Amino acid sequence: MAVDPKTLTDERHKTHGHWPTQAQCVQDLKGIVSEREGWNRLASGQKEAIEMVLMKVSRIVNGDPNVVDHWDDIAGYAHLGGNCCGSKVFVPACRLCGTLEMQLHKAGCEYTGKFHDMTTEVKHSSPTCNDCGVPPGTQHLRGCICNAR
Repeated sequence: MAVDPKTLTDERHKTHGHWPTQAQCVQDLKGIVSEREGWNRLASGQKEAIEMVLMKVSRIVNGDPNVVDHWDDIAGYAHLGGNCCGSKVFVPACRLCGTLEMQLHKAGCEYTGKFHDMTTEVKHSSPTCNDCGVPPGTQHLRGCICNAR
């Protein structure tokens, strides 16, 4: 079903702030960052991740700072930017609903309404688990069904 553009922009105004103000803020932030010497050394994926983080920062300071999606998206874009340089940061997510650690599970997940505790008692010692993707030396994600248990 199509959404009326006016309804959509009215809703976004509540969470993202007044469009011209938010747009100017993010452009100012991008200008500051892109003028730095190191900007040209970044891979395109790193640049895009930084620009998306700056957009989310602009929405936070111009709109509703308590919109969890703004903060979650910053973490996601930072993770994507880190992937461009071989980051080994592991951000576990529920394999059923995709919820990150210490967030409430999404509707429809068998753990809906509970905070996600990602670990079990068993440490993973073999190469990266094919089921839950946990690197060696860390704990399996709850719900992992691999044979390394």
